[in-house]
Amino acid sequence: MELIRELKPKGIIVIPKDIRESVNLEVGDRLSFTVEDNRIIIERKKRDVKAFLKEFFKYQKKGNEFTLKELKKIEEESYDLS
Repeated sequence: MELIRELKPKGIIVIPKDIRESVNLEVGDRLSFTVEDNRIIIERKKRDVKAFLKEFFKYQKKGNEFTLKELKKIEEESYDLS
């Protein structure tokens, strides 16, 4: 299936409803963009809560405090724990 859409100001593009429904995209899903050669690959970012929690709590075991850089990384990954 090929659908053509126009790139809007600020780089905004709408993923057509048919495509969103066919891959079960929902509001709030996070997408990953990868560039290979001259192609853009868009994939839903998987949420691995167990891996996140293991990484998150390992700092507490060592008694370390989070650095600003580490907190920024956590915020950017924004895992949904619900």
